[in-house]
Amino acid sequence: MSQKKNTLKYTILSAVLLVSLLVVSGCGEKKQTTTFKLPDKQEETEKPTGISEVMEYKGFSYYINYDSEEIIITGYDDSEDDAKIPSQIDNYAVTTIADAAFKNTEVLTVTIPTTVTNMTPLAFEQCPFLTAITVAEGSKSFSAEDGVLYTADGKTLVYYPAGKTDTEFTVPDSVTEICANAFNYSVYLQKVTLGSGVQEVKDYTFFGCLALTELRLGSSVNQITAMAAYGSDLLTTYTVDEDNASFTADSGVLYNVQKTRIITYPVSLSGTKFTVPAGVTEIAAYAFYENNYITDISVPDTLTTIGNNAFKGTALASIVGNTAVTGIGDYAFRDCSALTEFIFSEGVTRIGDGAFYNTGITTINLPNSVTEIGAYAFADCAGVTSITLPANLKEIGAGAFYNLALVQNLTVPAKVTTIGDAAFAGMTSLVSLVIPDSVTDMGESVAYGDTALTNVKIGNGITNVDDNSFYGCTSLASVTLGNSVRKIDDGAFYGCSALSSINIPDSVTLIRDYAFFQCAALPQITLSDNVSKICYGAFAECTALAQVNMPANIKRIKDHAFDGCTALSNVVLPEGFDVDSVDIGEGNDILTAILG
Repeated sequence: MSQKKNTLKYTILSAVLLVSLLVVSGCGEKKQTTTFKLPDKQEETEKPTGISEVMEYKGFSYYINYDSEEIIITGYDDSEDDAKIPSQIDNYAVTTIADAAFKNTEVLTVTIPTTVTNMTPLAFEQCPFLTAITVAEGSKSFSAEDGVLYTADGKTLVYYPAGKTDTEFTVPDSVTEICANAFNYSVYLQKVTLGSGVQEVKDYTFFGCLALTELRLGSSVNQITAMAAYGSDLLTTYTVDEDNASFTADSGVLYNVQKTRIITYPVSLSGTKFTVPAGVTEIAAYAFYENNYITDISVPDTLTTIGNNAFKGTALASIVGNTAVTGIGDYAFRDCSALTEFIFSEGVTRIGDGAFYNTGITTINLPNSVTEIGAYAFADCAGVTSITLPANLKEIGAGAFYNLALVQNLTVPAKVTTIGDAAFAGMTSLVSLVIPDSVTDMGESVAYGDTALTNVKIGNGITNVDDNSFYGCTSLASVTLGNSVRKIDDGAFYGCSALSSINIPDSVTLIRDYAFFQCAALPQITLSDNVSKICYGAFAECTALAQVNMPANIKRIKDHAFDGCTALSNVVLPEGFDVDSVDIGEGNDILTAILG
């Protein structure tokens, strides 16, 4: 028998013997069991998900999007003048350059790898020294020509380096789109000519170009607004290709081709006077925005519309001939502090939000055609002394007459249904306010801080005297509430220290926190039987309050409702009133003592 077989034989015999011993061991006792445990399986490392923290690599800040397995560059530390964006970091491809990644850096050139697929001009915001962009050969997303960044097919101009020293640039005819902000903060460009392929000039395309004086539209441009070159404060001239079918220019001013609409009047076009040509029906939004030269405008009787922000922030002092204007847009004359007079023509139906905010006008006389006054339409017009509102007015917007501190008299017309928040707030000379029955919606703080106001009458259409409605009206002595008021809200008459007379109609069910706080002249109050709760501090520190006629259905008087009412001596209770059924909170010691 071979040695190998002998070995096998002895191995088998040994195994049999071992099994026999295990079976017979214990001699009639319970058989033991041997348990064999396999070694633990090593846990696999979990793949990270989500977004990593911001990390650093060779001057670049970045984070990893583990879900899409890509790197997003978020910043650069200016460590090198010539920034070469890496194609990979930690085996992840760099695909995106985030907005503001190079903002305010002093980088001179930037090289973009083939892996980058996402980037906007805002990546290079305020880079005044950046002269050229280079794109690695083989990129399927971007290309560069003479330092200017385009998409790979050359059809979109993505970014023109702000520090590129050329003074003139012509957009190639092959370009059909220019990104918004593409030329932002250009330092040296004085003239830009758009090629024949460009149809739309987006807002902010030429934002903040420091030297730009002329912008020439190509033959295909059919869409542009005054905001295209917003912030380019030296711009004096628009010119238009003679084959353009949408626009024309005259003396630097851009019009639609029919010359019925002024698109934009360059911000630095000098001259203090301008006559709008006959036939113009509209001055477009932002058309004269922040022009600091023009002071006098003469408009034709064809003009019907003045767009949003059309004259905002200009030096305009006079506008004459506006006899046919029916539309005044939002903020149309905002911050025209030199404008002291505006004659509203019959036919105007709406005064836009903030239309005359912070102007120098002294009187407001609106025609009967006006049905709506927008939010803050005349706010902060510090020189206004008189207001005449039209009979057909229906809506007074929030803050419409905010801070008109010289107006003493105001009549709210009988057709008004809505008065917005703080509509009459800060009118510190206003003596009397009558809210007609037609008003069903009156906002918060409606007459906040009107320190000369002595009497108020609220009509039968109002259901809530809202939060802080007459807060701080320190001269307010008399208030008449309409018979529909259900709730007097938080701080409605807070600090009305002269208030001595107010009726609480039977419709009132709730008096909220601090509603009459520090109404120090109020001698007595009669609460309607429908009032079930008087809230926190409602009559606190009403130091002259001597008598309270308690409602029959009162269930709760919250903490400090009558705290500091040092003159309180008489609480009139309805017949059969059960004091023990009322939950009286802390800080009402005087009231509790009287009730026993």
